[in-house]
Amino acid sequence: MERRDGFGKLRRKAIWVGVSVGLVATIGQGCGGNGDDVGGGETSSERSALGQDTAPVFKDSRTPPPVDVRWELGARETLTVRGTMPFRVKNTGTSARTIRLALVSSGAGGLVAQTDLGSVHLEPGQSTTLRPGLDKLALRSANVSTQLVVQAEYETDDGHTVRVSAEPRFYHSSPDGRATMVYDVETMVRDYGGGLVPGQPPVAGYDVGAAGTKLEAPATQGYLQGPTTIALGASADHAEVATDSAQTVIPAAPPGAGQRVCTTWRVSFEDAGFGEDYGTAQGLQDLPAAYTYATVKDSNQAVKWQGYLDGSGCTPYLALGVGSFTLEQKSQLSRNGANVNVYTRLFGNQFIWVFNTAFTVTNGSGYTTVQVVPPVQVCTTNVNGVVAQMLRTIDNGFQAGTYTVFSNTGCPGMNAWDSCAVGWSAYIGQLYPDGSSDVNSKIIIAHEIGHTVQSVAMGMLMTNYGGDWDAPQFCNCSHIDDPQGINNLHCLQSKEYVSAAELEGFAQFMAAKTWNNPAETNCGWAYYKPFREHQGEFGSVIVAPPMARICGTPPGASGLSWMEHNCALNMTNHGVEWDWQQFLWDVTTQGTTKSTMADLYNIYKTSAACGGSCNGKDVHWADLESSARAYYGQADPRYANWVWRANNAGIDH
Repeated sequence: MERRDGFGKLRRKAIWVGVSVGLVATIGQGCGGNGDDVGGGETSSERSALGQDTAPVFKDSRTPPPVDVRWELGARETLTVRGTMPFRVKNTGTSARTIRLALVSSGAGGLVAQTDLGSVHLEPGQSTTLRPGLDKLALRSANVSTQLVVQAEYETDDGHTVRVSAEPRFYHSSPDGRATMVYDVETMVRDYGGGLVPGQPPVAGYDVGAAGTKLEAPATQGYLQGPTTIALGASADHAEVATDSAQTVIPAAPPGAGQRVCTTWRVSFEDAGFGEDYGTAQGLQDLPAAYTYATVKDSNQAVKWQGYLDGSGCTPYLALGVGSFTLEQKSQLSRNGANVNVYTRLFGNQFIWVFNTAFTVTNGSGYTTVQVVPPVQVCTTNVNGVVAQMLRTIDNGFQAGTYTVFSNTGCPGMNAWDSCAVGWSAYIGQLYPDGSSDVNSKIIIAHEIGHTVQSVAMGMLMTNYGGDWDAPQFCNCSHIDDPQGINNLHCLQSKEYVSAAELEGFAQFMAAKTWNNPAETNCGWAYYKPFREHQGEFGSVIVAPPMARICGTPPGASGLSWMEHNCALNMTNHGVEWDWQQFLWDVTTQGTTKSTMADLYNIYKTSAACGGSCNGKDVHWADLESSARAYYGQADPRYANWVWRANNAGIDH
C-alpha cells in the first residue's frame, strides 16, 4: 500500500449566519472574567464531580495558534475623548509572520462595523503594543453595551486563514458623549444589567463614528428583534436538573396562522474550515441551538411555551399573535434522555448562563418563523454550540443520564489551561500563558465530551501512554515541546500500547463525527498539536497547528495505516490513535454493513473483550475480533466489514 500523507481534500461548505440584532459579545481567548482562577482551585461542585466519578482523568490539551492577542485594559476603565485602548499582539511561533489587525464593533440594531488597523510583521517571540484611540470605535451607544473585538488574522503554513481574537470587551458612552466606559463581561453582568445600561432607555442610538457612513440594521419580515442580555442561572452547587420531561405550555396555533421561534448559539472557533462539513466559518458564526432548554414569555412574563427546542433549534408553531415577547435560552441541552448542563465560571463559581432576547411580532397572519439570533459569543456559547451539534449528530452515542461540562475551568489538580474528562464530566481549560483557551477549539471541546460519552457507554480502557518512545521519529511525540504543561504523552501519530491508542482514537473519532456528514465519503478536521510530516525522501518538517487532516478513508483509496507505514517493528498489541480514529469512522458511518454505536459498545462489553465495563481493561485487537465474531456471527456481512475495515486502517495487530 502507498503511504498517505493525511492532508486529504480540503472542502469548505457554507453555513448560514443569522441576522445580528441585539447585544454582541465576541470572545477569542477567555470569558472575560478576572482570569485568576487556576486548576486545583475547584469549587465544591467540581470536587464532588471528581469524587463521584471513579474513572481516571484523561487530559489532552492543544498547542495554541502561534499568534496571541490580549487587551492591556483593566476589568473596567473610564476613558476620556483622548483615551486609548491598548492591546498586545505576540508571535509565539517559530517563524516570522505578518499579522492583520482590526477592531470589530457589534451591537443592538444589527449594526456591525470593522475598523482595519493595518498589519504588523513580527519575528518569532516578538511582540508589540498598539494603542488605537476612541475615534476607532465605529459604533457608539449610551444605553446598550456594544461588543468590541480586537482581531488578529494570519496564514498557516498550509495556506489556511486563522482569526484569533482577544478576550471580550464591551463599552458604552456617557449620555453627553464625553466619556466611554470599557469593561469585561463580568462587569457587564454585575454592573450594567447584562447589556442594558441602567437608567437609559433600552433602544439603540448610534453615532456614525469612525466608519464614516451610516450603517443600517438588517431588515426582518413580520417581526423585530431587540437586545440580548446575559443573566446567571443556578450555580453548580445548586444544580438545576435538565430533563426531557420539562413542562411545556403550547397554545394551539389557530388555523392558517402561527409563529415558530428559532434560535442559535453564536460561536467562534480558531480550528474551523479545515475540511469538515459543519461550522466551517472563521470568526463569528451561528449554529442552531438544537435541543436547548428555552422559554417564550409575553410582555407580562406569562409563559407561552417552555421545553427543549427541536433539532433545528425551533419551537413548535405557537399562537403568539402580534405583541412583544422574550425568548429565554439556557446552557442546558437534552435529547432522548441524555442531559448536558454547561457551567461557566464567573464570580468565583460555576453557573448555568441564561440569555434573554426580546422580539416583537408585527404580523400575526400566516405561518411565520421568527429567527432570533442572540449575538452573544462567550465561552458558554462556544461550548453550547458544540454540545448542540453533538446531540443532533446521527447515532450520536450518548446514553441516558446527566453529563456536565465545566467551561473556562482547568482540570482539577492540573494547570488552569488543561482540559480533561473524568466520568460524566468534562473540563475545558482557561487561557494559556501565551495563547488562547481550549474553549476556542471545537475539536478539543468535542474530544473531551467524547471521552465522557465513552466512559458512560462502555468505560475507559487502560491508559498507558508512551508505548514505544524508541519508535522512529514519525511515531512518537518528541517534536512537541512542553514548556507550559501541554500534553505530549501522546499525539495523533505516536505509537502507543493498543488500549491507549483505542481510547484516544475514540475521542478523536467523536470530534470527527460531530463536524462531518456521515452520508459523505470524505472526512476532514483540524488537528491541534504540532505534527511531524515527511519531507522528501528522508527528511521531515514540523507543521504547526491548526492543520488539516483526514479522518476517514477517501473513496477508492487504501487506509492511512500510519503505524504500518512508519513504525512497523513490534506492532503486536500496539496502535496509533489516528489509525483507530479512521477505523471507527469507517466502520460506523460508511457502507450498508456499518455498525451502530450500540453495536460498537456491545462488542467491547462482551466476554471476549471487556466482559462488562471496560474501565481499566487492556483490550487487544484479537479480543475485539473474537468479540465481533461472537456478537455478529461469522457469516454476518457486518462482521466481514468489521474485519476488512480494521485491516484497511492497519489496526489489526
